[in-house]
Amino acid sequence: MSIDVKPHAYDPAVSPELFEGVLARRFIAFLIDVTIIAIPVMFAAVFIFIFGVVTLGIGWVLYWLLSPAAVRPATGLSPPASRVRIVTGLPLAQSRMRR
Repeated sequence: MSIDVKPHAYDPAVSPELFEGVLARRFIAFLIDVTIIAIPVMFAAVFIFIFGVVTLGIGWVLYWLLSPAAVRPATGLSPPASRVRIVTGLPLAQSRMRR
């Protein structure tokens, strides 16, 4: 059994123009994604705090929900990647793949 190692389709040494500005666009896309996820989590934290004050501290038990709540929108509730684009920040940062 032999395995043929094929050259990489997009080699930065051969065609560096395909990789210009990719890191900056990916970083901007990451910041957009973090913002989209962090804003609802912050609202939930404020709501839980107020709810905890109203219930004399009993409502603060709900803070354990914030950890999964921060991850769930990006992974669990989204449809499979084959049907839709999961990462929302990349299109907003105008990142595209050239062929």
